[in-house]
Amino acid sequence: MTMKRKNRRGAVLVLAAFIMIVALSVLVIVVDISRVYVQKNELQTAADAAALAGAMEIMVGSNEATIKDSAISFAGKNKALGNAVTVVAADVKCGIYNAATYVYPGDSPNCGAYENAVTVTARATQVSSFVGFLSSSNQVTALGRAYGAYIGATKCIKPWAIPYTKLTKTLQPTNPDTLRSIDSVDAAALRTLTQAQRTFMLKIGSPPDGGNFGSLEIPSTDPNAPTGGANLYKYNITDCNSTLIGPGDTIDTEPGGMKGPTVSGVEEFCTNNGSFNKGTGNCYDEDGNLGITVKAALWSYGTTKSNGRFAVIVRQIVSFVLENISNGQAEIKGHFLPYLTAGDITTVVTTIQRPILVR
Repeated sequence: MTMKRKNRRGAVLVLAAFIMIVALSVLVIVVDISRVYVQKNELQTAADAAALAGAMEIMVGSNEATIKDSAISFAGKNKALGNAVTVVAADVKCGIYNAATYVYPGDSPNCGAYENAVTVTARATQVSSFVGFLSSSNQVTALGRAYGAYIGATKCIKPWAIPYTKLTKTLQPTNPDTLRSIDSVDAAALRTLTQAQRTFMLKIGSPPDGGNFGSLEIPSTDPNAPTGGANLYKYNITDCNSTLIGPGDTIDTEPGGMKGPTVSGVEEFCTNNGSFNKGTGNCYDEDGNLGITVKAALWSYGTTKSNGRFAVIVRQIVSFVLENISNGQAEIKGHFLPYLTAGDITTVVTTIQRPILVR
């Protein structure tokens, strides 16, 4: 018995059309999901940039308006799917991030001296053909958070051993415990003191001739650097010594007052990084502003101070604005500054910081 075959003409065309529809639908979904993913990533970049900008402002003691304006400005320098990212002031919050426990308890009512973190929420309308299907909301959000991390060891240390008590007395003049470890209260105080209150003269002993600079002998890994003595000391003033120096390190001082190398080294450093006025002894940065920011070691323990060699133990690395050097007395005038710098992060409170992104 012969079976009659059914006429299937056109079945392949229908099947091909169905497969094309399914394939195109999948392609549309894949492209759509990719677009949402890109939008989310670009929005996250904007939120992170805004948080870092806000953290930098909070570290140098800026007021709340400046912190928020900086965050909003840097968010707007970024785009998400070609559209400028807009952040409003209400989406910029400050708080206290605990670096030791990795905990952020929550936002503070305002941005004050004791806050160390900035959180920014960036928002954008979701660009998707499937809003409601892929997501329950048509809004994409990204949260960026940055805090002022304390820095321990760092490089480019100028070869001056500043007495630790210069800092503690500046931060809390009435506290008799001048050898205490500084805490978050001190770090906040440094941001709130006036420049006049943070100003000091750098010289160990009684001026004009009874003291010296505690001139440090910091070895350099630079093969072109001098190996020691006055030449190495001056080199460490004029150049960046890449040796990491941090709390707990023991460093020998150079013998003698080093008056000549100090004066000529500071003059050369200021000239190379801005300008120097020989008449007044003033140091100016590249923009013509008085003073250039440098870093130095603070010590609190060591052998008896004298014009000979003695060892000092580093308690803190501090930054200060080098403003002036008196050619007659070879005294350096400057003021302490909370400085943004690279270096090893620590949970111990220090006076120098850098912004770090956290989640």
